Amino acid sequence: MKSLEESIARSMECKQIEILPYLPYILQDFDEIGTPPETIVALIKKHQKKYSELNVLDLGCSKGAVSIKISTELNCSCLGIDGIPEFIKEAQQKSLCSNLSHLCKFEIGDIRLRINSLKNYDVVILGSIGNVFGNYYATLSKVSQVLNKNGIIIIDDGYLRDEVESENTELEKREIIVQCGKQLGINLVDEIILSEKRQQQKAYDKELKYIVKRCAELMERFPLNKKIFLEYMEIQKAEYDVLKNAFISSTMVFKR
Repeated sequence: MKSLEESIARSMECKQIEILPYLPYILQDFDEIGTPPETIVALIKKHQKKYSELNVLDLGCSKGAVSIKISTELNCSCLGIDGIPEFIKEAQQKSLCSNLSHLCKFEIGDIRLRINSLKNYDVVILGSIGNVFGNYYATLSKVSQVLNKNGIIIIDDGYLRDEVESENTELEKREIIVQCGKQLGINLVDEIILSEKRQQQKAYDKELKYIVKRCAELMERFPLNKKIFLEYMEIQKAEYDVLKNAFISSTMVFKR
């Protein structure tokens, strides 16, 4: 098993773990990293009942935007886990300021290990965390173990367009994802696709500008680490290019 640092770097689309201490600074302009909280709440409302009784698990919760939105809207319990201490500290502070600390809990941890001691969740969320648990078969197999009988898994990620071929073995086609679920007795029961491509591309461009700006500031402050920041920027530019041209961003709901 890769180290926690390597796993975080992989989930954040980094190649070098040396960038990890600087990620909170680089990503300070991102209140929501990845998953749109409103989308997640809408899907929970659609597929679950008795909202206030729900037990929600947010794996790779980042700064807690999704969990806080869920607890605010549905008045239910949420546990968010992430491996970056600065993100969890910010999430805890937001929860406290929103008077949600009795419902919305956050902890620092390695979700690959922590998941082994968790159970009885009605909703499990994986928001833009990549292949932390492995491919889709491994991910659905592992995450389904903590679900209640009628629980759902919500994965905000996406897949390659049918006409696109990629050398990136971590990117799947939709057909493969659906088949992985069926092999485990888990069906894809709902999906929301970002259809406004032009608007989404503008959002991607804005996010990349934030990253370039913060990396430039860090290069001035830490010139000896300039190579690290330059490499990170190049990786992010390539990732955003894939998102804009070869990838369909999708929020998927799986259920037994």
